[in-house]
Amino acid sequence: NGGYMQDRNCVMTKLFFLSLLVLSVQSKFDAEFDTSSSFSKKEKKEMKARRMNRLDQCYASCDANSPRFLSLSRRTTSSISTTCADKPGRFTLRNGEKKTCNWAASNNTEKRCAKNIVKSHCPATCGHCIIEEGYKEVECGDSCHPIQWPYWMDDCYPKTSALQDCAEATENRGGIAFSLQDCYDQPDSDMMYCFIYQDKPANPAKCQMNVFDHEDCIYDTEDGSFYILEEKYKERFHVSHVFIKFESIGDVRPSEASIDDIVLKVNNKNNILEGEASTFDDIAWNRGLSPHWSIFSDATSFMTAYGTLRPYGKVSAFADIYGDREGIWIKLEVSGPIEKLDLAFKLRYGRGSENLRRFYIAQVGIGGEFDDYKSFQVLCQAIVAATSIEEPGDTNWNVYNALWVSPEDSSVMTNDPN
Repeated sequence: NGGYMQDRNCVMTKLFFLSLLVLSVQSKFDAEFDTSSSFSKKEKKEMKARRMNRLDQCYASCDANSPRFLSLSRRTTSSISTTCADKPGRFTLRNGEKKTCNWAASNNTEKRCAKNIVKSHCPATCGHCIIEEGYKEVECGDSCHPIQWPYWMDDCYPKTSALQDCAEATENRGGIAFSLQDCYDQPDSDMMYCFIYQDKPANPAKCQMNVFDHEDCIYDTEDGSFYILEEKYKERFHVSHVFIKFESIGDVRPSEASIDDIVLKVNNKNNILEGEASTFDDIAWNRGLSPHWSIFSDATSFMTAYGTLRPYGKVSAFADIYGDREGIWIKLEVSGPIEKLDLAFKLRYGRGSENLRRFYIAQVGIGGEFDDYKSFQVLCQAIVAATSIEEPGDTNWNVYNALWVSPEDSSVMTNDPN
């Protein structure tokens, strides 16, 4: 389980990334990124010197508050046009005739737009606005190039049409995503470089998902942006969630466990459960339903019928779980890598004098936006059971804890000396 969420590595030095960029220049005309280069040592040295000079100039002109120094900051402005528009000027047909988009729109538009040159030059007229058909923009701050995704380095396009041009190039090459950034080989040209990303696994594997959360998986860009096909967005980006689940398993005869004061700390930070989601306090009776926790009933259905908040029929003070394979669960949104999960909660047996043939499980784990209590990945759990049939349970509150630290094994603790 430790490998599921990777530790955030130290940020690579800029010199290292610059050397990678030098090695990747050949990809402009070749296929995917390859460390083997056909450039001579002299050519490599000259290219590296040019890029180092441009970086030095940037450092000399930027202060410490510049977005360049905040690689994960949100991009607030961009000079790239996001409007699908026809390209200005004329284009040349195969027969040598020069035409404009007005010609395409004037007559027989559908037939004329069937020609690739017309469709490419006049996307608005021809209804071929690729960027509006299934792409999703992903916020990438000032580091919009996922350098560990296999990619093709395409051409530089005018800023006024770069979005459409790069989207079309991506479609033609069978890519899944593209990024745009300042065309550094042509400074002050009002052109944007197009990088096209292939439908291949990232290397290292941790760069595959939520790539912009990993500083060593991305490269700094000037005036950058990133777009990915919506169906691929669901595969490579998701909002991370932490899950908590309390389940009752066993004998269905009347008995229950009460839960209260739930605390979940992520990466040693404050409790991410707020207010009544943590304490269950002062919630008006509504068939025992919690506004924060969901009920599940996979075997018996007592909790579906009678709810979880207690005391029954009154303003709540705690929650009960009971029945066989029934319980409550909650999903909480988090951001960034998860390195430690620490769950603490109070539990007491509701009817300690009875023969309790049931045990309770508290689980903590992680999952995506579309996961639920059945599909999330459990990272640690606490199993709470009566010590024996003769000693069916303690009606006093006891504190239990389930801890997970990446990549260590989970642990279970209780303050009960027995």
